[in-house]
Parts: sequence; C-alpha cells; structure tokens
Amino acid sequence: MKHLILLTLSCLAMATASVKSRQADPCEDCKSGTESLFEYLQTPMEVTKQTDDLIKVACPEFENFGGCEVGVLDWWGELNKIYFSSPYSVSGVCTGMQACNGTTQAREWNCETCQSLISQVGDAMVLPESVDGTVELFNEDFCAAFDGEPQNACNIWVAEFTPVGMPVIANHIKKHKEESCNIVYDNVCMGGR
Repeated sequence: MKHLILLTLSCLAMATASVKSRQADPCEDCKSGTESLFEYLQTPMEVTKQTDDLIKVACPEFENFGGCEVGVLDWWGELNKIYFSSPYSVSGVCTGMQACNGTTQAREWNCETCQSLISQVGDAMVLPESVDGTVELFNEDFCAAFDGEPQNACNIWVAEFTPVGMPVIANHIKKHKEESCNIVYDNVCMGGR
C-alpha cells in the first residue's frame, strides 16, 4: 500500500512538473497553438472564405482585376497549403509575436487571451520580414514547379500579390478570432467573453 501511495504521489509530481514545464515555454506553446490554428485555416470552408475575401478585397487593388481573380481562384488553394503547413510560417509568426525571445510570460488561458493571441498571429503575418519570407516561400515551393515563362509569370504574380493578399488573410483571421477560438481551442469563448 505504501508503494502504491508513493507511486501515485510520484506520478502526480511528474504530471505537475510536466504541466509547469509546458507553461514555462511560451515559444513551444506558441508553435503548437499556431500549428493548430493553421491546420484549421486549411479546411475547405476556410479556404473558400479566404478566396472570397482575396477576390473582394485584394483584387480591386490591381489594374487587372480579372487576372488577379484567376490567379486567386487557380492558386490560392495550393498557396494556402504551402503557407499554413510550413514550419517557416509557424516559427516566423512566433518570432514576430516575440514568443520565442525568452521574455514572454505564460498567461492565463481564456477567451480574451485566445483572441488577443490570434490577433497577434495576424499582425505577425504582415510584418515586412514575414511578407518577404512568404514571397520567397511561394516562389520556392510553388512557382519553382513551373518552367520557363509560366514560372516567371508566377514569380511576378507572387511578388505583386503577396504584399496585398497577406494583409487580407491576416484581417480574415482577426475578424473571425472568436469563432477560431471556439473551433480550434475547445470552445474557450463559449458563453461570451
């Protein structure tokens, strides 16, 4: 019986230490949470919403609206997968949020925290270095699949579209942050804020 009590206390201590160590690493929490959000943002329903937003908000910024619309309709689904499944994107967001600089404190997990962090994800996605990295990512992981002139056209489209399109995606994420908190993070916002 003594051994059973000691074993139980030992397991409880290990579990508590595990929870404390998880909370003590905001960088890993950021990466894990961002990966979960990014998985959700790749669902067919989300890709459709993002595509609609890109056509309605980003494409009017271009002289050739029709060319932009065709590019979004043809390419956003694949670019979405590339961006939201890339370890670069996850680490870039967490770096942009300064979650991995060693100074971030763990916070109480609630609806307000969730929504604040999702807004920070959106903000980090549109930092100049993030947008530049996204252009590079799309050129390497998407446009490189084409040869010759189609690859050149893709590189030009990506370079022109990404600085306009990523803020639209970031705003989409921020606009739907409460919904994302509930779907991705176990209904953390159910019952109001």
